[in-house]
Amino acid sequence: MIESIKEIVDEFLLEQLVDQPTHEDGNMLDLFFTNNPDILHSISCNETIQSDHHIVTFKSTYILSKTSSNTPNLPPEDSFDNLNFYNDEVNWDEINSKLSQYPWEDELSHLDHSTIDHMHRTRDSRKVSQHLQNKPDHCAT
Repeated sequence: MIESIKEIVDEFLLEQLVDQPTHEDGNMLDLFFTNNPDILHSISCNETIQSDHHIVTFKSTYILSKTSSNTPNLPPEDSFDNLNFYNDEVNWDEINSKLSQYPWEDELSHLDHSTIDHMHRTRDSRKVSQHLQNKPDHCAT
């Protein structure tokens, strides 16, 4: 199997970007290959209570499309990307309570999808972030 992986890596000029343990026993079992490492950054590996494997995440500079012109200019805030949803101390009942009390339909019914997405990634993350810890620094690269 290792030879097959090497052949694919060589044929498609791939690089493997994970350089830290991805399993609770300290092994690197989960791999991430790309042929364009310049567009990827902030690769992290975070423990989860749901598996013995860590969650491998990354951010990309690739832009799929521009958001619509009516996207509101909201102040930059911490985003969901920095929050650890897999910590066993997360108070999901409190988060659900806060989110269910919000008048979503009144506020979002007149907006297009890209605007709603932008609002969700900025302002709405603040509602949730009060109840979550940030990802540990030692997991980010």
